[in-house]
Amino acid sequence: MALDFYQLNNKEYFFALEDKELQDLGEILQEFRYRTGFVIDQYSDYKLTIENQAAIIKIIDDYIDKTDLNKNKSKIFARKKE
Repeated sequence: MALDFYQLNNKEYFFALEDKELQDLGEILQEFRYRTGFVIDQYSDYKLTIENQAAIIKIIDDYIDKTDLNKNKSKIFARKKE
């Protein structure tokens, strides 16, 4: 089951995250839950506020700095399905 992302006002489809991709984002989603109290999962419909969008961007930026992904770019690519 995928987590789908859409534009709220016109339902324009952006992208989906599959199970493995969600697992790869587990640390980021967990930190988002700690900071906001908001749980993102693939079973419900959510509308992210501007504040929540800013929070998840900040969490991602912090994660990139902490794990030094800019030096090890192989860590940032999701694994392709076989």
